[in-house]
Amino acid sequence: MKKILRMVSLIGSVPWFIIGVTSENVTLILISIILMLSHNILYCLEDFFRRVIFFTFNMSFFVFLISKMIVVHFFGYKDEGLGIFGLAFDDISTVKTILVSQYLSLIGLFIGYMIIQKIDLSFLKQKKEYDVTYIRHFRFFSILFFYFCVIFRFYYLWEMKQNVQSQGYYEVFSTFTSSLPSVLVMFSQMFDVAFFAYLATNPTKKRSIFPIGIFMLEGLLGAMAGHRSSLMLNLVIVFIYFALRSIQDKPKMQKVIKSSKKKWLGAKEWFFVSLSLPAVLVYMTFIGMNRGNRFQETGGFFDSILNFFYTQGISANLIGYGQMFKEYLPMKGFYTLGPVGEFIDNKIIRPIQGSPELTGQTYERATEGFLFAHTISYFIMPALYLKGVGYGSSFIAEFFVDLSFLGVFLGSVMYGAILFILFYVLKNGNMLVVTFALIMTRAIMFAPRGAAMSFIVSAFTPSKIIAISIIFIGTFFMRSILGKNRRGLMNYNNL
Repeated sequence: MKKILRMVSLIGSVPWFIIGVTSENVTLILISIILMLSHNILYCLEDFFRRVIFFTFNMSFFVFLISKMIVVHFFGYKDEGLGIFGLAFDDISTVKTILVSQYLSLIGLFIGYMIIQKIDLSFLKQKKEYDVTYIRHFRFFSILFFYFCVIFRFYYLWEMKQNVQSQGYYEVFSTFTSSLPSVLVMFSQMFDVAFFAYLATNPTKKRSIFPIGIFMLEGLLGAMAGHRSSLMLNLVIVFIYFALRSIQDKPKMQKVIKSSKKKWLGAKEWFFVSLSLPAVLVYMTFIGMNRGNRFQETGGFFDSILNFFYTQGISANLIGYGQMFKEYLPMKGFYTLGPVGEFIDNKIIRPIQGSPELTGQTYERATEGFLFAHTISYFIMPALYLKGVGYGSSFIAEFFVDLSFLGVFLGSVMYGAILFILFYVLKNGNMLVVTFALIMTRAIMFAPRGAAMSFIVSAFTPSKIIAISIIFIGTFFMRSILGKNRRGLMNYNNL
């Protein structure tokens, strides 16, 4: 039944899209987008645990790129004085560009996700079986290092929260500097690597609950400091991890069959998710109003839910702004590789030249830098940008600015392939690869509202590389001190 509904959605979206494009009826194009998104979601539900990464990315796509248009057009929410579908534009051709890009992206994501499954990815599988005691030492050192780093992380966020309350979110966002020594600030940035390294050892569910709770608390403190994405991304990656650990593989040994029956994401967990999700959305709305000092009366619980989608779904505007300012942008093409370009420029070229790094929200970074988020924010609202306000970015907007509709389609095909590769690696990679795959999976979920390649760059920052090095070195010394217990070898996925 799900497959029939999925095919109806897929095939049904095509005529709506064609008619909408040819007649310039943007309502019909929006309907085709909803149908295509429905197809992708239904595809995920056919084998949810194995397609959970693709599912969560499509949901992120909905929240950041589609939701505002739906609540404005179909629910009539705050539609006074706004552009078409609540966007920043009244021009039909600009809105058409936004919608066509979204439709092509949704199709491209699905095609890329399907095509990559036809390719042999066995070269990404773990080649070496780990000594059981080595895994235990790695796990033990990782969790100790996590607790060590998270102490400084909590203090860092507490400081930021105090500054936000006294100075305001946007001022702190652009100027905040912790009172901690720089080495401790660096340790505070390593907490997630240690946490994901711990999860990469496949600990038992019982042993994982407390570290996961600490990880969630970090996200909550980040949200209280104005960073809503911290809490949402932490929730999402934990949800994905629970789903992946719930996959019932066919193990080779009867012992493992008995120990693998219990799902991590069972009825109790689903019940908790269904109850907590609406509350989280309302809380995100409150945080958004708090950081912008926009406290206002709401129409109740349902109104808060609509307000969440209304405020989050603004990234679609970036596609329109990209089209509007394309000819005037200082860098002609390849904003997609912006995070890579900025990393090379700031960490290699500028130090050699003796020039300072481009940081903060300055005129120089907006006009000489590589990041689309900074450049487009300056073009949209120059005065506010220099005060710390930003519009963010979107992988679709960057692909469109670089290579128009073809770039959106091909870039989305690539993204669809990456989403499956991340799933494959998380199920088959070694501990090192799984650690970085978890970091990238968490980051890529923000791509509908972030830079296209930031999920790669953010996973391989100097602090992340140093963190994983500390964990491996610490594991080596711990094993040397405590000694080896050679009671047998076992693939750590079976622990």
